[in-house]
Amino acid sequence: MTGSQGDRRRVRTARGRGPIVGIALIALIALGPAGCAGTPPEPLSERATTGATAAVDPAAVAEVHTLAEGDVHDPMLAVDRTTDTVYAVWTAQGTDGLDADHTGHDQHAAHHHGHAGHEHHVGDPETTSRILLAVSSDGGRTFSPPVRVDGPDPVEGFAADPRSDRPTQVLVTPDAAVHVVWVATRPVEGQPRPANDLRIATSRDGGRTFATPRAVVPTEQAAIWNPGFHRAIVAPDGAIHIAFLATPEEGGTDGRSVRVATSRDVGASFQVGEALTTSTCQCCPVSMAANDEGRVTLAWRHIFWQEDGSPLRDIAVAFSDDGADTWGSLAPVHEDGWLMEGCPHTGPALATGPDGRLHVAWYTGREADPGVRYTVEEAPERFAEPTILASDGFFPLTQPSLEVADDGTAWVAWDDLREDEPAIRLGQVTPDGDLVLDDEPLAAGRHPRVAVTTDTVLVTWANEGRLQVAVLDGTAS
Repeated sequence: MTGSQGDRRRVRTARGRGPIVGIALIALIALGPAGCAGTPPEPLSERATTGATAAVDPAAVAEVHTLAEGDVHDPMLAVDRTTDTVYAVWTAQGTDGLDADHTGHDQHAAHHHGHAGHEHHVGDPETTSRILLAVSSDGGRTFSPPVRVDGPDPVEGFAADPRSDRPTQVLVTPDAAVHVVWVATRPVEGQPRPANDLRIATSRDGGRTFATPRAVVPTEQAAIWNPGFHRAIVAPDGAIHIAFLATPEEGGTDGRSVRVATSRDVGASFQVGEALTTSTCQCCPVSMAANDEGRVTLAWRHIFWQEDGSPLRDIAVAFSDDGADTWGSLAPVHEDGWLMEGCPHTGPALATGPDGRLHVAWYTGREADPGVRYTVEEAPERFAEPTILASDGFFPLTQPSLEVADDGTAWVAWDDLREDEPAIRLGQVTPDGDLVLDDEPLAAGRHPRVAVTTDTVLVTWANEGRLQVAVLDGTAS
């Protein structure tokens, strides 16, 4: 680190309007020791710091901990903004670190289906994938021990296999139910890729136990669509929307379609809408958002075919004013002009601000200035000129994560792979358009995800077999 200890310099956009006080990183938080999911976690002051990773600015760090260790991947956070309860989900391979008494799975359902694990052969070597969930009742400062979410799959041969471009997601509906959505896969003999399906499991006791998973898409349709690269949200009216990429039924297309499955009975059943377009980038995650006025937004990376046959892969957006039943015309968020022959496996991130405006973050690989971009609606369905969060002559692919705080501040996290050691970056765009960036990374790691509570900002990421969670003071300005 350059400069004296505690010197966290900032860079800002041309729209900057004066000095902004640096935001202090106040803690990196660990999961509590093994025990009952209902047992209150130990006070933060009594917790050990084993397995900690040094932060960039030691003077700004109160504590450094890990959320989980082992062969763990793809963390995701969700916050119940009415209670500031935080839910963390992630994928683990093998059985280490999960006590048999804390499977989190409905035991009656497990007995009914006859097994509690999934041996499957997607990839090499054979793995046992598990989805785990932990709960924090103090805004992310401490977490309960993890419980297993996925349980026996209702369709023979399928097992959890989430990846960084299709991570497991957790939602909270207005009835306080906790829902976890993931991609299930099974190998297909003679095929290089497995078959995909979507599952949802629900907890009605605050994340302590989960009922048997349910299929989001009917089995016969899933066999055709091979759904994946999904995004799940809860709209203000309580509806659950799950957008996913689907193989077009007509065949002979260069891209994939986008479909949306909607539940208006808090996840008990889903209806899948009509396909949008057949030119979505084949392996780039989709995203969704909804506002209090009933508007639902869907975004994806679109293949904009040029007259000479070249494919530009820029972010497209479509809006629905009837709860995702019908959609308006697609339009680019910004005409980046990224010419790309293959699929980059990176899509947009969406979030709705307190004023109902849509915020968007994304990666572009355009030759002139690849990197991470951010924009916000300056008028309904019209976007401001993008803010460049990160750019260089060489800037590898990344998947941004985006959330907006109650004061309208947008927080964007991404991983920076320009150096040998991958780094987590975090940017803040204030309501008046100022960009606040540390000149040093937040930490080492991959695949960051950001969430916000009433007064804190949470970032989770993976780093060499550890899942880590940072809690930052979100009230500084």
